Amino acid sequence: MKPLIAIISHAKSQMRDVIRETWLTKLPQGVDYKFFLGGTGESKQDEVYLDCNDSYNGLIEKVKAVVRWAYDHGYDYVLKLDDDTVIKPVEMLASDYNQHDFVGSDNGDFPKQECVTCGRTDCRQITGKYTTPWGFAYWMSRKSMSLLYDASLPTHGRNDECWVAHVLGEQDIKMHHDNRYFIHTGYNPDEPPPQEAPPETQYIWRDVQRVVPRSGRTGRVITIRERIMVPLSEPSPSGMSVLPSEAHRKNGWLVRSKFTEVQAKPDTFAFCMHLVWGGYHCTPAEHIIAEFRKVYADPSCVWFDRRAFGGGSWREVPQ
Repeated sequence: MKPLIAIISHAKSQMRDVIRETWLTKLPQGVDYKFFLGGTGESKQDEVYLDCNDSYNGLIEKVKAVVRWAYDHGYDYVLKLDDDTVIKPVEMLASDYNQHDFVGSDNGDFPKQECVTCGRTDCRQITGKYTTPWGFAYWMSRKSMSLLYDASLPTHGRNDECWVAHVLGEQDIKMHHDNRYFIHTGYNPDEPPPQEAPPETQYIWRDVQRVVPRSGRTGRVITIRERIMVPLSEPSPSGMSVLPSEAHRKNGWLVRSKFTEVQAKPDTFAFCMHLVWGGYHCTPAEHIIAEFRKVYADPSCVWFDRRAFGGGSWREVPQ
């Protein structure tokens, strides 16, 4: 079996050297990786320039070019990986990605009947029609690569994972969901981070229902896990066993938010830096690099806040 870790980059990205200094140092010997860029340039040994658009708007074209390159070079599996993602390569390569044709973490998009941009019902940018992974990391088998090799590109959009899910879904290849891929949103800088429970108190969990507003549609009622602080002697209102904060941290990485709280699996092996509090694609590169290094050094600092995605208004996905 011959896998390739295909790191999607671009000419202006500062992340390649950061990756070389961090998680690439733990890549097992004999496993291939390449940084893929579009256009032409003076490439290093681990860089490949492809005849494609190097901009964000050309992302689908670049992913298709990467798939073709990987297929032509005899790879059995290819991991499409964004360059703002920290991975644990040993753990990721030990996962069961090679038991499926298409593997990623379900992004939970609501199914839509037509494309919000062009209005067509056959557009491969319709979100939620097929189970779609978060785009920062997903695996494709050689069989999947062969189907994508000559697949037509959409006339608009840059959602590569949606295009891949459509092409494969049309051939009855469904994505296998693996929840060990995690999106790290960081703290909202306008709000102070939550504090540990003061002495003689503890945090407990309870299920509550919230209404998520949705533009032009009735708000959706979802059930979330909320963490509240109570005296040590107070029983859990849900009747569930109480787990003090420190013990909870040892059991798993606690990720907290005023809106909702998510607990990442301890065996999570991929962490995308999704820092959008100042605006989408507005975060300075030095901030992303600093957060990248912090998560690499200590994955327990990860934090997921659904408000970074407009309030978490997507369907529930399996845990």
